[in-house]
Amino acid sequence: MKNHIRLIILAGIFTLEWATGPIRADMDGMNMSPSSTHDYSAKGMIKKIASDKKTVSIQNEDIPGYMKSMTMDYVVQKPTELSGIKVGDKITFTLEAADSGLLAKDIKKSN
Repeated sequence: MKNHIRLIILAGIFTLEWATGPIRADMDGMNMSPSSTHDYSAKGMIKKIASDKKTVSIQNEDIPGYMKSMTMDYVVQKPTELSGIKVGDKITFTLEAADSGLLAKDIKKSN
């Protein structure tokens, strides 16, 4: 009896692997990149800069068509863009919104 159960389990595993094999092969050629990326012009004030300058907290104004005014942490595309910018400075930047997350780029001090 135990041998019959083992045989049935092995047959089920073999059938499952055989059935899913072609599906996995078909997925290999699919483009798995993010489905959408949008850039938004934004204004805000620097609230915090990480010591490695890879992230920044910005109190942004309303971004029409995307979000209301709020304070958020953003990944910085080029940490060198934060040179000369300090907490409390007003800035303009481009917010890149992608399926993978939010990115601040083209950061510039404003008046």
